Amino acid sequence: MWMEFTPKDWLMMRVGLIFCEGDPDPEDPWVRSYLDEQQLVPRHQGTEERNGIACDVLYFGQCYLGQHLHALQKLNQKGLERSLILEKLRELRHSPSAHTLNCLVSLDERSFETCLPALAEALHPEVNFGTNSEGYLSVALDPTMIAGELTRLRTASPQMISTLSPEANTSPIAT
Repeated sequence: MWMEFTPKDWLMMRVGLIFCEGDPDPEDPWVRSYLDEQQLVPRHQGTEERNGIACDVLYFGQCYLGQHLHALQKLNQKGLERSLILEKLRELRHSPSAHTLNCLVSLDERSFETCLPALAEALHPEVNFGTNSEGYLSVALDPTMIAGELTRLRTASPQMISTLSPEANTSPIAT
């Protein structure tokens, strides 16, 4: 989800909440739930194309959303951070470097993708976000923390991570 702001008359703004129909972002269900919980009803809703992609667009007046804009922005930020964690975990799993984690590599692709959302959710409050030299959001993941969360997930939901061997969690860094 992203937001578009369009100027209207008398210093008013129209706020569009844009959701990609075919490729939802992590924050999409959170934002939709928030709108439902707060009983926020869009002035107009429809399907529009953005950059060649079909999107569900919800239009609100800025004054109507008012105090909710900050909460929506925070949900959007959380979604960006979660996406970055998912991307970094996938990168670590497929990296040939010494930083590749045995516990990630030992999972077959299906098990890895199945546990990935739960792993990212568990890691999210514990990781450090910053900005890189170009000013983009970056994340630092602790290999020991990843291995520990995979062990916890394996214990809590053994069917989720059926192919993870116990030895994979004892040595977090591949050689």
